[in-house]
Amino acid sequence: QPAASHDAAAIDAEVPDATPDADLTLWPPAGIEVAAIVGGDFDGDGTGDLVIASVGAEPGLYLLRGGVDLDVTADPIATHFSAFRALAMTAPVSLAAVEVDAAAGSDVAVSYVSGGDVRLAVLRGSDLELLNDVASGIPTPPAGRDGWLATTVFGTMDRLIVDSDGDTRHVAPVDLLDASPMLGLIPPEAPATRWTQPQTVFAYGQGTVEVVMVTSTQILVSDLPTAPPPGGMFAFTILRDGMPWLGQVPLDLDADGVPEVLGFSPEGGNPGKVCGYSVTGAVATTCLDTTVPDDEDVVMLAAQLTPDADPELAVVHTGDTVSTLTIIPKVTMTGATLAADPVPPVADVTIPDALVAISDLAGSGRGQVALVGTGGEIVCRTLGMTGIRDCAPP
Repeated sequence: QPAASHDAAAIDAEVPDATPDADLTLWPPAGIEVAAIVGGDFDGDGTGDLVIASVGAEPGLYLLRGGVDLDVTADPIATHFSAFRALAMTAPVSLAAVEVDAAAGSDVAVSYVSGGDVRLAVLRGSDLELLNDVASGIPTPPAGRDGWLATTVFGTMDRLIVDSDGDTRHVAPVDLLDASPMLGLIPPEAPATRWTQPQTVFAYGQGTVEVVMVTSTQILVSDLPTAPPPGGMFAFTILRDGMPWLGQVPLDLDADGVPEVLGFSPEGGNPGKVCGYSVTGAVATTCLDTTVPDDEDVVMLAAQLTPDADPELAVVHTGDTVSTLTIIPKVTMTGATLAADPVPPVADVTIPDALVAISDLAGSGRGQVALVGTGGEIVCRTLGMTGIRDCAPP
C-alpha cells in the first residue's frame, strides 16, 4: 500500500517506481473503499485496463493494467496495481473514459467532491499523469436534498457532460486542459454551454445527428451542438414524460445517428422486460424478457462482447450478499421492433453491491464484464458459446 505521505488537502502523485517493492503495490490495498470504476485502454498497449476510485484510507485513483496487473486466466485476477494518484476526494465520485487527444488514446476524467467543492480532473497514461484538476463550477448538492444523484460524468468520443441536480453542462475535451482555475466552458457567468432542466441526468447518448438525455422521468433530444447556440441554452424537446424507466442506456442500434433508449419500462404491464424507445418513432412494440427485478438496483451497459456486429446488453442487479449478471446478446431495433438472441441463464457473482465496467481485459478485441466490490474484489465474466462464463480461455 502506498505510504500515507500526502497532505490531505494537496494533490500529490504516489506512483510506484519502475521496479517497486511488491509489498507497496499489492491489490487490494488495505483500507480501500471503492466508489467508482471505469474501463478503457489507458496505457495505450491495446489491452483494456481498469481505473478504480477509492474514498477509503488512501483516497485517489488506482490503475490496474490488463495483461500486467489483470490476468483473466488467474484466480484472483488481480494481485497488484500499476499506479496510484492521490486525490483528496470524498464521495460522490464519477469516472469516465474520454478522448482529449486522439493521438494519446483514452484518458480518465473524474468528477469528485473535495472540501465541499465539486472538482473535475483529467489523468493520462500508465502513471496516471495529472493533466488538470480544477473547480468545475458545478454546485454541491443542496443540504438535506433527497434523491440527489452523484455528480455524473458522461464520456463520449468528443464530448463530456457534467451534471449535478439538474444543472447540466457541456465540456469539450480540449478545454479540460485549460490551466485556468475554472474550466473554460463552464463558469457560472457563461451559461452558453449549459442545459438546464429540473431533473438530474441519468444517461446521455450521442449520435452523429442528435444527442439524447435521460432523466428520471423524461427522455429529451437535441440537435448535436457544434457551438454554443444564440441565446445561451441548448434547446431540448421532451419526447417522453411519465413513470421512470430503470437501468436506461442510450444506444444507436439502427445507425441513423440518433440513439435509441433501452431500459426497464414499468408502463404497459412490462415488469422484468427490457423495452426500447426510438426517439424518431415510438416505444417499441416488443420487449425482451428477462428475470431481472426491475428496481433501482439495476445497472445496464451496452457492450461488444462477441465478434458479432450487434451489441450486447450487460445487466447487473446488485444485492446485499450477491449480485447477478444477465447478458442479452445481439440486440437490434428496427423501427419499433426490439429483438435479441435468446438470453442465457443468469450468473450469480458473490460480490454484494458490485460496480460494473466493460473493458477488453483479455486483449481479445472485444469487451469483458468486470465486476468490482467495495473492498476491491474483482471478477471477470464474458459470453461464451453455452452462456455466461469466467473470462479465462475455455
